[in-house]
Formats: sequence, C-alpha cells, structure tokens
Amino acid sequence: MTETNAPIFIVGVPRSGTTLLAAMMAAHSRLSCGTETRFFHFLAKTDAQALCAPATWPQRAVDFLFSLHLVDCPIPEHFGLTRAAIDDYLQAQAPTVPAILGALTDQLRQQEGKARWVEKSPEHLRHVPTIRHYFPASPIIRIVRDPRDVALSLMKTPWASDHFLDNLLVWRHYDEASASFFQTDSCCATVVYEELVQAPEHELRRLCHFIGEEYQSQMLDTSQSATHVVTEKDRWHRIVDKPADRSRSGVWQRELAEEENRLAEALLGDRLRAYGYPCREDFAYAATVYPALGTLCKHPGALHTLVNNGARFWRTAQEVQPEMQVYVGEPDRDRWLSRQRRLRLKRFLGIVRAVLWGKLAHQRIYWVRDQQTMTKQSYIGRTLALLFHLTAELRIASSEGTVE
Repeated sequence: MTETNAPIFIVGVPRSGTTLLAAMMAAHSRLSCGTETRFFHFLAKTDAQALCAPATWPQRAVDFLFSLHLVDCPIPEHFGLTRAAIDDYLQAQAPTVPAILGALTDQLRQQEGKARWVEKSPEHLRHVPTIRHYFPASPIIRIVRDPRDVALSLMKTPWASDHFLDNLLVWRHYDEASASFFQTDSCCATVVYEELVQAPEHELRRLCHFIGEEYQSQMLDTSQSATHVVTEKDRWHRIVDKPADRSRSGVWQRELAEEENRLAEALLGDRLRAYGYPCREDFAYAATVYPALGTLCKHPGALHTLVNNGARFWRTAQEVQPEMQVYVGEPDRDRWLSRQRRLRLKRFLGIVRAVLWGKLAHQRIYWVRDQQTMTKQSYIGRTLALLFHLTAELRIASSEGTVE
C-alpha cells in the first residue's frame, strides 16, 4: 500500500483503457479526476526552472497553463477555472512544478470535496521518470492492452493514423519509452485492460489496496463520473459511461486479417509474449535492421515482403547473433554514416565486417533500396553499394516490395 492522500497518475498507450479506468477511479468518494492535462508533455518543451522563478511567479506559470489546449480550448477551462482562480491558487503556493499542476487538479479536488486527486494522460507514459522526479510518493498506474486491439482502435479515432502499421509503431514507441521504468520502480502498478473488463471488481479491489483506499462498489458505475474525465467533444469516449464491455477484449481475433496479425507479431512478438498475449505465428529468421527498424517501416511493401519471407524483428534471450541482416536505403542519402570523418570510417568498417561475417555465418542479407540509384555518391557510398550488389542474397525494391 502507498502513502495515503498522495496524488495518483494513470498512464497508458492511447486507446488502452485509461479513460475507463479514470472514470472508475473518479466514481470513488475520495478520488477526484478531471480531463487529461498532458502537463508533462508540454513541460518537456519549456524551461521548468523559468516557470518557477520567484521574480515572475506566478504570472509565467499562469500563462503556461493557459497556453495548453485540449480539443478547442485552454485546458484550465475544462476544469472550470479562470485566470484569476489559477493566479489566486498559485499566489498561495511555493513556486514549484507540482504546484503548477495542482492549480488544475488540486482545485478540482477541492471543488468536489474529495481527499485525493488523480491525473490521467495517456501521453504521460513517455514521461514517467519526470513524474517520479516531481512526485516521489505518488502511485503510478499503467494500463496495458493487446497492441493489436490498440492499433485497430486508434484507426477509428479522428486524430490517429488509419494505417494499422503506423499505430503498431505508436504502441511500440510508448512501450520502449517506459518499459524499463515499470520493471524497476517500486511505487507503480500495471493493470491489464482485458482483465479489467472481464473482472472489474477484482481488479479495482487490487488497485484500491495498492493506492491505500477502500474499495467502493460505486466504482463500477461510471455513468456520472465519465462526464468529469471526458470533454464534451470527445465523442469516441462515450462508451466509458457504460458498464465495462467484455466484447472489447480480443477484437483483433475477429477483425484482423491474417497478414496483419503476422506483421504485428513480427514487430512486437517479444512484447506480446512479455505481457501474456497469444501469438500464432512462427518465424524462420531473427532480423536486424540498419540503420533502424523505423527506417524499414517507411517502406511497408518491403516490410511485408520480409515478413512473408520469415523475418521477425526481435530476438529471444537465447539468440546472440541475427539470422538475417536488412539494410535500408542508400548509404549517403539515408545517412548510414556520420559526417565526421573518423566516425564515418568506423561505421563503414562496421558494416563491411557485419556483412562479411554474415556471409561466413550463412546469414541472409537483404538490401531494401530504390529502383533508381543516386547519381551522386561518395567513394564510401559507392563501395558499400558494390558490396551489397556482390553479397546481398536478395535486393528489394522499396516502392513495391518486389524482390529483384
């Protein structure tokens, strides 16, 4: 159990159930939760010390809060707060970052007559170390959902990509930015969305014990609390004012094409297994990508070709060497090499060594490239191009994913 009355933070990849969980928490008689603030996302883009400078306190902090927008208006307005109310609150506080956030969340708590405030912002998943820095005693609750369901759900929102691959990469980005934190932090908990909708009372009892509160059965009724955590124009969230819907679990098994599931498992199979989600596919090769997997994902046709040829882009703990090497783009144009002469030579030699070692180890080597070669190439760029022409088992045209 954690320190009673410490603020609570809910984080998670968008469309993972953060809003549902926030509405459940807000239904508790002691817990207050408003709309998301994205506070630490915006804080990362400004000078926190300048915001807290005594000479300009609290005016600079007030201006900062009213520069933050959600949907179509400043975030303080979603909390029913005016500039005067924010200014009055901060005048009575020491100039600190927690006080600036509290000007929103703590004032809402006071208005509702509750004991603790809860802040829910999915984007804060990428800023959990910063949250811990400013709120060392606060419980941080992460909610996790099958990334295939997350990607499908994101496609149905008005603000995310309508491409399944793009949304898988969003999930991967959030997870990579936060996974190590939740492995080591002693004041955090993870909720699995599928377990929350299947057995909400059990999961809420567990969470209440974690945050030091008594479970209340009214937490299962979000018909009223949902209006506090969702803005009027966030129509895609309207489901949260209804009982937990078990049918939202495992949507990918009904809606996802086999080829898309294979792609998801090729990119995220290790994370799916780590979180206990089922996998159906087997892959012949563990691939490493140069300069980066994100570069390959900009060529979806080539990516699908590689996956269909048995590639996955993660390794098990037992695998030391990759079984496939994939090089993407042109050495000069796509900046495989540094502009610094010494580092440029070091990276060049590293690529040559990896390719030659790969051939000796019978690894498969692919080159994903444009059909048209660059007219201007450096000596090193031409040398690498020649190396791949001689050694690459298959060259894939990036535009269509066809094998040459």
